[in-house]
Amino acid sequence: FPSHDIQAEVELQQAVRAAAQVAKQAGKLSGALARALEFLEPKINWKEALREFLTAKLCRDDFRWYPCDMQYLHMDIRVPALAGESFGPVAVCIDTSGSIGLKELSEFLAEVTGILEDCRPEQALVVYCDTEVNRVDAYTVDDLPLKPKVCGGGGTSFKPPFEYLEKNGIEPECLIYLTDMYGDFPKHAPSYPVIWARTTKVNAPFGTHIDLNFNYLS
Repeated sequence: FPSHDIQAEVELQQAVRAAAQVAKQAGKLSGALARALEFLEPKINWKEALREFLTAKLCRDDFRWYPCDMQYLHMDIRVPALAGESFGPVAVCIDTSGSIGLKELSEFLAEVTGILEDCRPEQALVVYCDTEVNRVDAYTVDDLPLKPKVCGGGGTSFKPPFEYLEKNGIEPECLIYLTDMYGDFPKHAPSYPVIWARTTKVNAPFGTHIDLNFNYLS
C-alpha cells in the first residue's frame, strides 16, 4: 500500500463525484449516479462542527441581529447571525497507515471535500501520515474536485503532523485528524483545537471526537 490500483480507484471515485455533481446541477442525475454521489458525500456537517471555533475567534462586531440566524426561528428563538463567516487555514491529517483501506480513504477524502465546501477555509493543509509525514498538499475551494496522491501504508504514529506544523511555524485555526485511532498519540495537546474524526470509538488523550459513522460528537 498504496498500489497503483488503489491510487487509480481513488482518482476514479473523485471523477465520479465530480460528474455526479455536474449532472445534479443540470437536473440530469440518474439513479446510479445518485447512489454513487450518496456514497461519496461527506458524513459530517463541517460548518456546524467547526462553528464553535469560528465563533470563538470572531469579535462581537461580527454578529448581526437582522437578519438573525434562520435555523432557530422554527423554535421561536432569535439568535444573532454571523455577519461575515470566514475561516483561516486548517490542517487536515489523513491516516494512510496499513490499517486504512480503500473504503476509509474514500471516506476521508470526501470529508476533505466537505471541509472545503462547507467552511471555505483560507487554505486546507492536507498532511498524509503513517509513521511519518509522507506528503503535504495545500488546497482551497478552487482546487475542487481534488486530485489527491495517496501515499503511505506503514504503521501509525499521530506525532509527526504536530511536529511538522511546529517545525514549520504553522499554527492552524484547528487540526482535523481523519483516522481509525489506532496509533501512538502525542503526550501534550497543542495550542490550537484538535478534532479527531474517527472510524472507531477509541479516544485520544485530548481534543474533540467526531464519529464518521454515526455523526457523534463528544
